Amino acid sequence: MQNLVCRHISSTLVNSPSLQFLSYLLVSSSKHAIFTLAVETAVEDSLCLLASQPTTATTFDGGLPWDLATSHFIKTRIGEWTSASRISGFLYLEESDAVIVSLSTGEIFQIPCIFNYLSKNNQRNSKLEDFGRVETVGIFPQGIHCMQSSPDGEVLCLLTGKSRVQIVFMATEEWEILSQQDLYSFEDSNDDDDMSSAWNITWRSDGAFVSTTYPLKASNKIQMVVFRRERFTLESTCEEVWESSCCCVDWQPRMGGAIAASLSNETNIRFYETNGLALRRLFLDAEIHCKQLEWTEQYPILVCGDETKIRIFYHSNYHWYLKQEWIFSEFGEIAAFRVVQDKVATDTSILYVLTRNGNIFCYVFQWQFDICKLENDECYLAAIDGSEIAVTMLSQQIIPPPLCSLVLVCSCPVQRVEMDSQGGCLALLSNGTMEYFCYDLMKKADWKRVTCTKGKQLENNLDKIYKESKANFFQSSFHLPCRVDKKQGLVWKVLLLSPVEPSKGKNEVSLGSFIRIIIIIIGEQTQLHVYEQHREDNRWEFCYIKEMKDVCLDMQPIEGHFSSDTNCRVVWLSEDTIALRNIMKEDRGDDQNVSLQMLGLKGHQIVRLKSVNTTRHDGRFDKEEPSIAIFFLDNRGRLWMVHVLHHSSPVLLISEDCVSFEVVSEFLFVTSRFHKLYTCPMDKILNAVEENVSTTENYRKWEWNETVDCRPIDRFSRIVTFISDTTSNRNNCLVLQAPRGNLECVVPRLVIRKIVEQHIERGAYGEAYRLCRRHRLPMDILAEKNPERFKACLLDFIRQFKDPEHLNTFVSALGSEKEDTVRNEWCDMLIEAFRQLQHEPKYRYPLICAFLQKKPADVSGALEVLQLQEHEVSDTSTVSKDITLKEDLMDFLLLLTKDSVLVFRKALGLYDLSLAALVVERASDLDPAYYGNLLRRLSDPCPEKQKYLIDLELGNMESALRHLFAFSTFPENSDTVVEFAIEHQLFSVACSLLADYPDLLKRVRQAYAEDLSRKGQHLDAACLYALIEQDESARKEYERACIWQLVVYFSHKLLWKRCSGQLEKCSMDNKANNVVQYDNQLISEMESLIEHLKLNGKGKEAAYIYVDYLNDPQSALEQLIQIEEWLDAMGMLGRMPLQHFCTAVETTWQPALIHAVQEHIEEWKEVTNKMVYYGERLQQVRYNKKNINTVANEAVDTVPVQIEDEMLSESDASSYSISSWGEWTMSSDTSKASLYSLLSKKGQKRKTKKKSKHIKPGDPREEEYLVDCLSRMIPSFAQWDSLNQLLHCLVGMSMEKEARKLYGAMKNFASCVQGLPEDVVGRNNFIQVCFQKWKCLEQLPDAF
Repeated sequence: MQNLVCRHISSTLVNSPSLQFLSYLLVSSSKHAIFTLAVETAVEDSLCLLASQPTTATTFDGGLPWDLATSHFIKTRIGEWTSASRISGFLYLEESDAVIVSLSTGEIFQIPCIFNYLSKNNQRNSKLEDFGRVETVGIFPQGIHCMQSSPDGEVLCLLTGKSRVQIVFMATEEWEILSQQDLYSFEDSNDDDDMSSAWNITWRSDGAFVSTTYPLKASNKIQMVVFRRERFTLESTCEEVWESSCCCVDWQPRMGGAIAASLSNETNIRFYETNGLALRRLFLDAEIHCKQLEWTEQYPILVCGDETKIRIFYHSNYHWYLKQEWIFSEFGEIAAFRVVQDKVATDTSILYVLTRNGNIFCYVFQWQFDICKLENDECYLAAIDGSEIAVTMLSQQIIPPPLCSLVLVCSCPVQRVEMDSQGGCLALLSNGTMEYFCYDLMKKADWKRVTCTKGKQLENNLDKIYKESKANFFQSSFHLPCRVDKKQGLVWKVLLLSPVEPSKGKNEVSLGSFIRIIIIIIGEQTQLHVYEQHREDNRWEFCYIKEMKDVCLDMQPIEGHFSSDTNCRVVWLSEDTIALRNIMKEDRGDDQNVSLQMLGLKGHQIVRLKSVNTTRHDGRFDKEEPSIAIFFLDNRGRLWMVHVLHHSSPVLLISEDCVSFEVVSEFLFVTSRFHKLYTCPMDKILNAVEENVSTTENYRKWEWNETVDCRPIDRFSRIVTFISDTTSNRNNCLVLQAPRGNLECVVPRLVIRKIVEQHIERGAYGEAYRLCRRHRLPMDILAEKNPERFKACLLDFIRQFKDPEHLNTFVSALGSEKEDTVRNEWCDMLIEAFRQLQHEPKYRYPLICAFLQKKPADVSGALEVLQLQEHEVSDTSTVSKDITLKEDLMDFLLLLTKDSVLVFRKALGLYDLSLAALVVERASDLDPAYYGNLLRRLSDPCPEKQKYLIDLELGNMESALRHLFAFSTFPENSDTVVEFAIEHQLFSVACSLLADYPDLLKRVRQAYAEDLSRKGQHLDAACLYALIEQDESARKEYERACIWQLVVYFSHKLLWKRCSGQLEKCSMDNKANNVVQYDNQLISEMESLIEHLKLNGKGKEAAYIYVDYLNDPQSALEQLIQIEEWLDAMGMLGRMPLQHFCTAVETTWQPALIHAVQEHIEEWKEVTNKMVYYGERLQQVRYNKKNINTVANEAVDTVPVQIEDEMLSESDASSYSISSWGEWTMSSDTSKASLYSLLSKKGQKRKTKKKSKHIKPGDPREEEYLVDCLSRMIPSFAQWDSLNQLLHCLVGMSMEKEARKLYGAMKNFASCVQGLPEDVVGRNNFIQVCFQKWKCLEQLPDAF
């Protein structure tokens, strides 16, 4: 459905009356050159080669010349030319940079064409070096009929011979013959030039096969054969022998392409496969005899022509479209033409035409879709097919080409079609005239008449449509009094100018009694032709012609902009700028220009322009003047966007691999070279522009992110348009044209999501659900977009569903990808809504579904829906219907759960045996005999006992205990209840049930306490023992729980009970002895308690028991020294008896302080040294990472040596970690020597075996490991506070020497920590919180 549009025409004339040009033309994209042959008749006939090399400014990026006006040709003489001479080969070899010419007499000439690339003022010199030197490569005495080189230029194929025709393959590098084979032998060897055009050679694009044609003179026929390049063997012979004396052949340049052949006596084009089998033919008009044809490189485009006409055909979806027809009768007879594909802009084709009188024309063609969008959402697509214009209304239905909705028939083939803003269609014909079809004619057509057909019905229906169209619409077109000069160009636009009535709205147009159209013809001089049509008699009149001063390359109307006689704004593309202009005004003071030079672009590199209204009322842009954004695509696949009304906005580079694009007010659609379709919201792009308004760069590249929707598409698919028809079933879809020619509709997820959100904002949840279901969008959007509105409109939303199956689909899809808490919350909201409507049976199905969608599934809640159905049965006439409904609900529940055993157990959990029986009846995988016996066994006249039996079956022992207690009688069944509770460890439930039975409660509590004690929960066990007044057991459990206060209490209580009972019976002497004995028992128990506290890490509490209960401050002091509670230990000295104070200080306290200082100094020195080493190593590792080349050299040259100092291991780091300090264990009876040995940490640490993980220098994990080791070396606040307490004690004891030593070690360590990198964990906290200065110990000012 694309149209091949001519974007540019240029021509040049070789002014030499003595030259007669021959039918040969070559174009080189690598050298930007054009070559042709001519015969000069000035003095004597001679063969000349003419070459032209345009400047770089007049060539495409792919190397093809496009502006021939600045080109001039250089001539060189090859040799003499006689009337019997004939050119048999004309080639250009890229590798050797030479032109090869062969004559029918057998000579082969080589003309080197070494181009001079010396630059001056950015212009290439057009002179050629050694261009006049002609070399003779060789000669074939039997003559050369035809010569052609392979696509890679390595092999030449020649047809030679007179009486015996031979095919010769030659290597172009050394001109040696590779193969020579006989093709045919003539009976008559006389020369006959009548069949000179029967000799043809054509190669396939990959160079694997070559096809040749040669005449069979005995019968005046032509034969075609195909040779394989590998081993130069015959591949196939054509199944048909052509009865003609002249033909032209060309091979389609693609794998599996067809061989096109045209005969001089036929008006059709034949097609053949590589194996020689014939395909369908392309029939031409009776007056056309194709004498030359050529395929394009990429698209299935076939160009054919004779002396006066050139036609361009395009094959798509099994149909040949005639896209262009050019008549050259007024310019001279056509000598030759070449069609070349641009290597950079793959959708650009260039046609070069040479006439006999020396005119060379260059036509630049590009593909485009001719689309018209009206304000009422109507969208038309026009496709050219010869003299017919196939119109499809895309907003009604998507018809597969070549079918269409309407055919507009013109008087001759159409070259260009344009549709104005009101739907009128203006066609430019090949004879230079114009025909206009107004919108009033097209809107009367029955757009829904045509439907898609398949197979053989395709051609019949298409012919029918064409006949009906000719009958209805041929007389409905109007010829405009305008003729286009083909020398000036065919890039033109048509706009509709209509007055606007002031009384009507801004968007309402009154056509009045006339319509004005403006035709903009773009070429060497831009002209505006204005015509007026009187609606009363449909008469057209010419108004005026307006000439523009500057040259325009392309022009696009602004979408949504209404054109009038005084205001017609368009996007104007020139060679250097893109401007927003009012073409109806002479004054250009209000033009907004965007420079292309700052982007490194030229106007001829812009492939497509598109404007869109992006007015946003956010205070950023002007609210009065609309904001227009222009999107333009260059020939390198780069898509750009710019705000032309805001000079401060930068140019945005959106994509660098764009193939096609479409932009609407809310979205941008882009197809890439990697066969992807991207959809991006316009808000994201506009935000990127607004955030970079003040940038000084020429352009900014836009970064694609996760907000862009991406989906794969067919290779080489292109965007046709975006349809936003609100009344069509195919609304809001993107239309793509597939490579085979079909139109496909794609609905991007971002687009449909936006529409769904708009429905939600309006409260139309039913329509939003249908769109989500149709396009497989997550149903979560219905609840997430506006939760409050969704909850308020939920009942109305549910009532919109006529089919409960749709409700089930909605419920099952809602929250399927969310977390369980969110999903359960939404299910609860649905359950609440369905319960309000559950009086209607159809809503019970989605209610069950809502219960089962919860995580975990609420099967019991779903079964309660069936119980509700049973409870509502009251009328006997509806019993059968209700039973059927209940069975259906059960089947639905079983289908969703897929676990009948689970449903059966949940039904038993509801204590409804009838419901459980229904499960057994409806479930196919449950054994009726087994489960029937089970139900009979569980049945009992007593309801509580029946529930008890069901609980036992389900394993619900807690509920079973409650039901057992409910139907049991006391005290007869008391033992049964207690034993059941103890057996199943249901102590808490039993305690609550037996609260009114003290004896039974005591038994349960005792068993409960024993169970807790076995589980290690000694505190809870002690509490229970205390409640039942078992003091001895309570004391033991409190002791195990290290609650020493209660242990002391219960010990005294037990001794008091013993004493009070025995002292009453004893004499006075025995009483004194018993008291002493009881005191010794108390002391023994306290000592036992102290040892237990020490073993459980309660050394401080043990110290206080020494003082408070055993009156032993010396042991308490030693205990506090052992656990390094220095301040508490110093306070303990104050509780010493005066006679023992001095001895305790001299023998215990001072030696302990001195020894602790020595131990800490040694340890912190060692830790500091290790930290310094690790820190230096970390610094070196990071320095080497910055100099990666140095690190690479060290990794190669250095051999790791396992030395203790150079090896890092986790065991070393942990051994110096302060957090791994252990505790001392001291006895109460110690001497000075034994105290020192007991204070040794290294001797008292518990050694644990750890597997060392050695990290060698240069290991990639070394940096991470070093940072971790340094972090573990930094002490915590509690560990550092112990050192501060030790300093307090040293200062208080006036031990200044030891205090300064310890403080010096601490300062050194703190300085080391301060020098660590800040990313080491704990470094900043240690400096700010842990370390503090001691002014009394500072000798000099310190920088710390």
